[in-house]
Amino acid sequence: MKMSARSYIFGLFLILASLVQPVYAQDLLPSYPQMSAYDHYAAYDKSGDVYLFDGDTNTEKKISTHNSSSGYAGITVLSTGVYWGEWQLGADVYFYDFSTEQTNKLVSLASVGDMEKNNGLGQFRMLSQIFFEYSLLKPGKDSIYSNMKYYNIKSQKVYGQTGFNTATEIYGDKYEVFRLNSNEKFGAGNIYNFSAVSVEANDLLMYGYGNDNSGTKAGEYVQYRSHNLSNGMTLKFNDDSQKNIAYAGFIKPNNQFSYTNFVLGSISTDSGGLIQSYYRLDKKSPYTFELIKTVSNSQLVAYGADSLVWVEKNGGQTWYRTDDKKICTLSKQIPTAVDQRVTTRSYFFWKDYGNGMVVKGQKFVCAGDTTTQSVVTPIQPTAPAPVTKTAPTTSKILIKSKTSPSIYYLGADGKRYIFYNADIYSTWYKNFSSVKTILPKELGGIPLGGNVTYRPGTLVKIQTDPYVYAVDKGAVLRLVLNEKTAASIFGQKWASKIKVIPEFLFTNYRVGDDIRSSDDFNEAEAQANAPDINADKGF
Repeated sequence: MKMSARSYIFGLFLILASLVQPVYAQDLLPSYPQMSAYDHYAAYDKSGDVYLFDGDTNTEKKISTHNSSSGYAGITVLSTGVYWGEWQLGADVYFYDFSTEQTNKLVSLASVGDMEKNNGLGQFRMLSQIFFEYSLLKPGKDSIYSNMKYYNIKSQKVYGQTGFNTATEIYGDKYEVFRLNSNEKFGAGNIYNFSAVSVEANDLLMYGYGNDNSGTKAGEYVQYRSHNLSNGMTLKFNDDSQKNIAYAGFIKPNNQFSYTNFVLGSISTDSGGLIQSYYRLDKKSPYTFELIKTVSNSQLVAYGADSLVWVEKNGGQTWYRTDDKKICTLSKQIPTAVDQRVTTRSYFFWKDYGNGMVVKGQKFVCAGDTTTQSVVTPIQPTAPAPVTKTAPTTSKILIKSKTSPSIYYLGADGKRYIFYNADIYSTWYKNFSSVKTILPKELGGIPLGGNVTYRPGTLVKIQTDPYVYAVDKGAVLRLVLNEKTAASIFGQKWASKIKVIPEFLFTNYRVGDDIRSSDDFNEAEAQANAPDINADKGF
């Protein structure tokens, strides 16, 4: 049968079409390098793979199980391991476990919802072991991102925007987790944006930025809220919003258990260039900001949720640590001319692009400290393996695995007890100088005994309980009946000393007799009765 010209052309078109590769979202996605750090670990992408660098042991290793040529939407290092999301259509989220040293797929974005199935992953950040925030990128529109969305892996619940409306518009309630009620208004004259910071226990902690539409700095404010992931309720921490903070950006923490963070505000320009004011935010009562330092952009060397470094007029570098407000002059300056950097409580990491994109790390050491100061870079495969200390055989010492930042107390019963967060640790120890590092296999051979509780003499409260307790020997909580009694025992600034017990750790304690007056409790005696954790646990 003779083929018509139209049929011939159509057939030729089909053949050519079959040879053309389809254009997917990842082909349009720019690939930005990612880097995150926690404690002495830094994770980053290189040539399509994810690597982990250990500043303490001076080693680097690849932890991704397959190469992602389009790059990554984000990498997060938490106390449990490294999390990352691919920057592509149908992206997957992976998890490298510090304890097992294994990498597994955590979730496939395509299974989350239709919006996730049909769009590329643009941004990703893990907020806890089961909760992450992310944004999506519309296929073919590499500049149209969704608002930040949130996903609870455990409950498989999605929060926030539900889809793209047109090529340039989006729809869905981006304030779903932040709004107090369905009638709350957002925008000019109200709260106009918010950031999720961390997940603690079952609460998503957030900060909103607003103004009174006056156009003045005095009209700017920051407000703190939490969203309970179980009952769906959003609560405002207090009625008094922080005023005079001209919000410009939020420094998000790497550590989900961090109780203090920075917020960046008060941006202005002058002859000296951009001026930035850094604040320490206390997330515990009374939820206040404290100005750390106002510096020009040229003075700033490094910043993060846990550390801040700036250059003084004399050329020296000052280091500020958030949790304990330690401030000092660094004994050895950290480099300033680097393209990508990240800080933790104890380390500064950066990428050296001039040397084959090698990651380097430098420990923060104050001038006059005896701690060894070093700059570390990855050991080459031919280098000898680092020497690791053998497992301890005596009690009353602190131990950790070289593959995990978690710290344990080795009790007289031969078991190890974990410090759940830095707050608990700081009530027993001032620094980490006595922590001994052992092999993962050796740590695994020591049975778990439970959790270390707050040191006796500490004021505490439960997240959802308004009452304040004093911790006594044996993890006994004693209710302080009134403010007058609290002030007579712990001083006029007793409220600033309160530590928070996550709800799921409440079972580690038991309730004892009430404290009605200063005759019922003595802080010094409580500490003396439990000079160490062995004594507190009755070993």
